[in-house]
Amino acid sequence: MAGVARTRLTEPTDPGVVRLVRLECTDAGSNKFYSPVIERDPDAPGAFRCRCEWGRVGGAVSSQTKANGDQASCERALDGLVREKQRRGYRVVMDRRRDASSETGPVPAASEPETGEASLRELLERRRREATWVL
Repeated sequence: MAGVARTRLTEPTDPGVVRLVRLECTDAGSNKFYSPVIERDPDAPGAFRCRCEWGRVGGAVSSQTKANGDQASCERALDGLVREKQRRGYRVVMDRRRDASSETGPVPAASEPETGEASLRELLERRRREATWVL
């Protein structure tokens, strides 16, 4: 598939990340994730891009850029991708935002995981343990 590369999982604390949403689907025995992220475009100062990562939990990660431009257009693209995945049975387990003007500092939580099973920190630790990092 053109434009798809194997990559590592993006973390909410990675530099340049403005918003990160994590969706998961466990229907019919599957264990998949889809994670759209808005980040500063490293190739164009002042610009943003909406990039998506997906794959099986614990497996290789694929990545593809879905939109480029200003932050508002990337937000619209991300929201559309989230709605599309929710219609297909995915659930939002994390939605983290950072002010685009801030370069460093913690990312405040926009919402807690819907399941209530684990705190965000526990969810991230579990994902790190399950992930297979491919560079």
